[in-house]
Amino acid sequence: MEATLVVTGDAVSAAPAPPAPAAPASAGGGAAAPVGNAPAPAGAPAPAANAPAPAAAAAPAANAPAPAAAPAANAGAAAAPSSASVAIVNFAYQPSPLTVSVGATVTWTNQDTDPHTATSDTAGVFDSGFMPKDKAFSFTFSQAGTFTYKCTYHSNMHGTIVVQSS
Repeated sequence: MEATLVVTGDAVSAAPAPPAPAAPASAGGGAAAPVGNAPAPAGAPAPAANAPAPAAAAAPAANAPAPAAAPAANAGAAAAPSSASVAIVNFAYQPSPLTVSVGATVTWTNQDTDPHTATSDTAGVFDSGFMPKDKAFSFTFSQAGTFTYKCTYHSNMHGTIVVQSS
């Protein structure tokens, strides 16, 4: 007959089993260590060898398919930048036209000695206001479309921003 191990929390104890032959006492006079399959004496800690092995964590099946990688958006196509700069130089916006993605921030910087603006041709979309030399103005484009703009001080200055959806 075999003894049945009972596990409760961290304690391991043996259920009643037929008596095992007595093991010789240890040299120190303490409780004898169990021999073979014999249960530990009452009150003695069970050796680790009698403890059941913890259950192994479930491993994925060897033939389980690997997770599929997400396809790259617009693979092979050059993406429009998420931020860009326009220089105001010699009474012109450079570059123009400029193409960016939805969500891109465009920053205009006046490098001329004369003041300029970057004002949307569609009222209320964006307007830098007065920009003296070295002043910058930024605007984030949240919608796709073509946005034309001008300098309110100089009627010959026009620019275009093309905003593409991602």
